[in-house]
Amino acid sequence: MVETIDSTDGTSWTAADTAPFKNATASVVGSVSEGVLALGSACSGECFGFDSWLSSDGAAWAGPTSPAGDTSRPTGLVEHGSTIVAISSELIDPAMNHYHGFVYLSTDATTWTAIPGNDVFDQTGLSGIASDGKGLVIVGSNLHADGTRDGGAWTSTDGKAWAPAKDDGSFKGGGLLQAVAHGAGGYLAVGSVASDGAVWTSSDGTSWTRVDGGAFKGSPLADVATSGSGYLAIGRDANGGAAWTSADGKTWKALTGIAGMPDARLIAAAVGQSKSIIVGQPVGAAASGLVWVGPLP
Repeated sequence: MVETIDSTDGTSWTAADTAPFKNATASVVGSVSEGVLALGSACSGECFGFDSWLSSDGAAWAGPTSPAGDTSRPTGLVEHGSTIVAISSELIDPAMNHYHGFVYLSTDATTWTAIPGNDVFDQTGLSGIASDGKGLVIVGSNLHADGTRDGGAWTSTDGKAWAPAKDDGSFKGGGLLQAVAHGAGGYLAVGSVASDGAVWTSSDGTSWTRVDGGAFKGSPLADVATSGSGYLAIGRDANGGAAWTSADGKTWKALTGIAGMPDARLIAAAVGQSKSIIVGQPVGAAASGLVWVGPLP
């Protein structure tokens, strides 16, 4: 069961009613016009399916609601104008290593409609989504039948029609784009190439360039958040959980001396108006959670 907690300052937390999340897991949480939206999956042995819950205050939740017949797992959401765009992925046929990515649209955070017949997401895993107010970007990977993968990115102006983006060749060789954010300089995506962390930038999402210069060797990145000017990225290094900040997305500084972080698996990062928050869990303790609160990047 999911346990939801809310906070006004990121330091003091209050548990919310868990009844709406019985036999479910939540994987994505975001702010939308209607309030706070959570996406996840129902669990009966294995967790799968696209479910959504909505709250006006983060304390009381309604749901779940889900598209009929869906068995994919949600991985991201963003509000684009009056439309909420959510992404998910599914391993359709394990024997054939057949994956498919899905895009769902909603105007009320409750009723979801899948975009029809978009074969551009066949054999893809979708990991993150962002908007600059004019267009949308999805990042993830292209998965091959032999078990290998290359990084991938896709763009849209309306959330319905999507086109693959181009790259400088750095998506190849085991690329995986895990998360994307839009800041002052455009889009910035983080992830990995093989076992190394990687950072890519794009002015509009249509063409991507790797910019980390090999700074994250042996340190794959899992998430990125921005204040609009600076960036906070999380992942892992040889010691465990790790975090980095950057003013421009190109030059990064490791955050050191943070209690508990080396023994943790970092899950997500967020940047607010005055503070940054990182959430994770101790290694080997799936039922426990950790929160770090720090300054803006």
